[in-house]
Amino acid sequence: MSKKFTCVSIKDKKPLYDENTVSFFMLAHKQPRATDYCLKTVRDHYPTNKIIVFENGSNVLKNICKKHNAKYIYQPL
Repeated sequence: MSKKFTCVSIKDKKPLYDENTVSFFMLAHKQPRATDYCLKTVRDHYPTNKIIVFENGSNVLKNICKKHNAKYIYQPL
């Protein structure tokens, strides 16, 4: 597991945000291996943060998104 970093206020040393204030958005199309690798890498460092994957046309990434607990949005061409 990677080392966890937190941004803190210089003045009072309190965290500036919690882990769920950072979200990710990804545009994707017909690249299942690349998408799987990308989502795995994000999940290694941000296991519970929100990830949204938007796919145009191919509809092949739904199961990969499910595997990595990412919200999948599909738009047919």
